[in-house]
Amino acid sequence: MKQTTLTAATVVLCLGQALAAPIATHPAGIITELANSGGTFTTYNGLAKSANTLYFGNDTVARSYDLGTGTESVFSTIGAAADNTAMAMVGSDLFMARTLSYSSPFPSNLGVVDASGFSATLSSGTQVGETTYAIYDAATRGGDYYFVANVGSVSNASPLSGATSGSRILRYDAGNPGSPIEIVNVGGFSGGLTFDADGNLYYASQSGDGVLKFDAADVALGNLTAADGTTVVNVTAGSLDFLSTGELVAGTGFGQSLDGYDVLTGAKTLSIATTSDAEYMGKFVVGEDDTIYVTSTDFGPFSSSLSAIAIPEPGTVTLMMFGFMGMVFARRKRRYFLKR
Repeated sequence: MKQTTLTAATVVLCLGQALAAPIATHPAGIITELANSGGTFTTYNGLAKSANTLYFGNDTVARSYDLGTGTESVFSTIGAAADNTAMAMVGSDLFMARTLSYSSPFPSNLGVVDASGFSATLSSGTQVGETTYAIYDAATRGGDYYFVANVGSVSNASPLSGATSGSRILRYDAGNPGSPIEIVNVGGFSGGLTFDADGNLYYASQSGDGVLKFDAADVALGNLTAADGTTVVNVTAGSLDFLSTGELVAGTGFGQSLDGYDVLTGAKTLSIATTSDAEYMGKFVVGEDDTIYVTSTDFGPFSSSLSAIAIPEPGTVTLMMFGFMGMVFARRKRRYFLKR
């Protein structure tokens, strides 16, 4: 990704937008690459943040990045898998979905990953008729791990194969392992999910319904379908998360655009980052200071990177604008007195 800098014209434009929009718009921030796979035939998958540490999957290992020291290292060796994704923190535990095969029904085992490796707590079936979970994304709320998966079943155990029957959002109680509880039958392919500060659930529908909102009270009861959700942003998105301003950040265009939206109006308020050619952004998380951490992969050389996007606060932009205006007025005043 390339660095983006602010110009005076950008600041002027953004100030005008900030004064007019229901949620203050921001200019795109500066993009800084934190780690890179070095051009090897590899991808970064999944992303989770705990305090000052980022975790992400990288083929047979899970990696960590220390934001304090700026160092990246192998956190855990978890063995061969098709994919390691759907990372989320449940308390101090890092949960991760380990996808075992790219063949239908795409079975995924869910479990805890630490320095000693991966320990499955929920396993996809391997025998004919058993349930499988093709886990795509995850979020945590109230100590529970919520994940979206295309649920399926095994039809042939040797070699393992089967069929999927549409996506569900499920709640998994990490403290009481067992069958996950279905919250929403969303159907179709899986998309990203996240929660806002009030516990409302947002899901990136892949069936043309845009980003759906499910009220916290309804989520607590479960037994929902996609029809119970309300479209708040009419885009097809992948990963989702929220800024502290209440703006929903969504990855759109199959991962080639990262934008912010007002969920009250559905309007786009922020253009954050774009890619080109064969580079695509995947999972991202928003930090406490509204810095966005994102993984991306260039499918040309199959090189992956972990980057940070710092977005200036609206107040900072306003101060920059007033400073710029002050310089303009000072120059005009100086010219006025010189002419006199």
